[in-house]
Order: sequence, then C-alpha cells, then structure tokens
Amino acid sequence: MGGIIATVAPYMVYVVARRFFGLQGSLTNLTPGKLLACIVAYSIASPLLHHLWFHLRDPDTHEWSGFLVMATGDFLGSVIVFYTLKLVLNRFMPTQGATPLRAP
Repeated sequence: MGGIIATVAPYMVYVVARRFFGLQGSLTNLTPGKLLACIVAYSIASPLLHHLWFHLRDPDTHEWSGFLVMATGDFLGSVIVFYTLKLVLNRFMPTQGATPLRAP
C-alpha cells in the first residue's frame, strides 16, 4: 500500500496543479514559482496520505509525530532534486530559440 500511496500523491498534486495553475501536459508553462508550490503541495500530500493509511490500519498505536519530519524530508529532497536538475538542464541544454554554438 505504501507504494500505491507514493504513486498517488504526486499524481494527485499534478492533477490539482493542472486545474488551478493551468499547467499544460508537457509542463512547458511550469514556472519556478509554480514548481515550488507543487513541491510544497506534494510534501504535504504524501505524508498526509501515508499517515492516514497508518491511522486507518492501527488507530490505537499510530502517532502523527512523524508527519512533520516526513513532510520536511519530502520538501527538502524535492527542492534539492528539482532545482539541481534545473541547473544541470540550464547548463547543458540550449534555451529555446538559441542558436547552437559552432566552432569558428
């Protein structure tokens, strides 16, 4: 069930972001601000769904104390991965409309 939740949470955020931000399927209009909003939404949705599942499985022993830790880890991990990827892509991929570099 954990794997299903780990798949549903980001997809759910994607569907909601397409509706509220008007994101295109190709994500060509995904701005850094919208990306950060999606990361925040994902970092809340994923631990929330996990903890709801844990609570439904065993309400007597489940504690919500790990929610903040899991949300923080999801947020920081996502920021590191996505913005590192953005830096790498900006470094090695030409921007749209730019001419490729040619040797003289």
